[in-house]
Amino acid sequence: NKMKIYALPIELAELTEERVSTWNKGYDKKYFTDQGALYRAISKKWWKLLCLQDAMRHAKLYKSTPIKCYKEMVRAR
Repeated sequence: NKMKIYALPIELAELTEERVSTWNKGYDKKYFTDQGALYRAISKKWWKLLCLQDAMRHAKLYKSTPIKCYKEMVRAR
């Protein structure tokens, strides 16, 4: 409706990297159980298959065997 928008180069905040991350603690048991719970919430029918494909696809990233990762994810029931 013929609105006019103005942009001003005003700095609102400055972000620094002083603190250690608090949300990612690595690929531990909690991560895998949370992943399993996520896949179960996405699809109650296919969640175990989603867990299996995730474990197989990211085995090198997780630095573990796909079977161990899968078992941890399925434990999320």
